Amino acid sequence: IFASPSQCRLVARAPRRDRRAAGKENEAAPAPAAAAAPPPAPPFDLEAELEAVVGLAGAKDALRSLRNRLVVGKKRAALGVVDAPPRLYLLVGAPGAAFGAVARALAGLLGDLR
Repeated sequence: IFASPSQCRLVARAPRRDRRAAGKENEAAPAPAAAAAPPPAPPFDLEAELEAVVGLAGAKDALRSLRNRLVVGKKRAALGVVDAPPRLYLLVGAPGAAFGAVARALAGLLGDLR
């Protein structure tokens, strides 16, 4: 993802395999306790969130691209194709580059598409 140094960038990478967790995959997980489910949250609107941010075209394009990748990944998973989404995100930019706004948009996007 390319942007000028004065803009915030979003860099996404695929996660590394954790050796400690590899041995725990075969262990049986305890059954979750039955609890009342909270009411569903309204769907996250990425475009409305990005509209409030001035500039940062590179970060906006990266978030839209990530959204598209996650949507396609969900569709592929429904067909049985394994596609691990990136889990490591790095926000890079100069001080005052609206990291909070980009992080809120990223968190809303990831929370909505889980």
